[in-house]
Amino acid sequence: MGEMIEFPANENRSLYLGKKSSEQGDYLKAIQYFNDSYETSQSLEVNYLLVKALIDVGRLEEAYIYMKEYEDDYQEQSELQPLYFDILLKRKQFLILEKWLMKFDRASHLSEEFKQILNQTQKYWTLVDKTDYTNRLLRIKSIEKASFMKQRELLQEMNYLTKVDFFRLSSELFLISKNISPLIRSQVIDELVQLKYEGTVSILDVFGQLHHHAKLNETNRLMPSVKNNSLYKDLSEYMENNQPSQETLVLNIVKTHLGIMYPYIDDIVTDIKSWNKAYLTYFGFDIIENQEVKKINQQIQLLDHIMMNTMTK
Repeated sequence: MGEMIEFPANENRSLYLGKKSSEQGDYLKAIQYFNDSYETSQSLEVNYLLVKALIDVGRLEEAYIYMKEYEDDYQEQSELQPLYFDILLKRKQFLILEKWLMKFDRASHLSEEFKQILNQTQKYWTLVDKTDYTNRLLRIKSIEKASFMKQRELLQEMNYLTKVDFFRLSSELFLISKNISPLIRSQVIDELVQLKYEGTVSILDVFGQLHHHAKLNETNRLMPSVKNNSLYKDLSEYMENNQPSQETLVLNIVKTHLGIMYPYIDDIVTDIKSWNKAYLTYFGFDIIENQEVKKINQQIQLLDHIMMNTMTK
């Protein structure tokens, strides 16, 4: 008996038929085949073909959901970048595109092309067919009157602002209003850092003191500033070695406290040892009675009060 003919695996057959249908312009059938293939083998190749076919038939939101599964690849691989750009542009996520373009090599021709298209598209949606953008802008401006959960939603909506409007609202509202959660404010600052904002801005810190801050473009980002902080590292080591069952709870609270101090963590937490002892006392792992620790303990209580108050607003 001769050699048996090997039939292609089902996912390979579906992929082949999907490509064939796509070449013939039958994108709906192509989507069915690519979906079958993707269910069996979730590869970047099939993801790309599926996303592209979905865009071809105008199913933008489905394409976006699938693209998010491989977002890093779409951002970094030159052959995928035009599709990534097209999807975010169609969704009008201007600020996300601005942050992404900041990472490009300045000499990149693709980057310059993207910037020109982005500028033209922003002008159209903000000056010509501007109803949706204007309504979104009004919603975001209402952030001061919103609950914390609503402020979080509006923070996500800021991704649809132009860089110019985001910068303007940051300096006029987001960074200086007492009614905006410090948790939201620290994330707005992180956005400005990513966008390499070069001007001087006024920033209200967690304790209500106003700072005039220059060179945000040279400031470290939010999460590295928290996790690389010596106090956070010392407490992480202590919890891992002495209280592992409480580690996650304690470090999440400390992480939030440090986060709402951003970008002034190092200005506030100047005596690492005393802050360390104060936190151990605060959580009941130690009892330290000296005056400096007592003073810091009061600050920690205030941070906890601010954190809880803003999250339940």
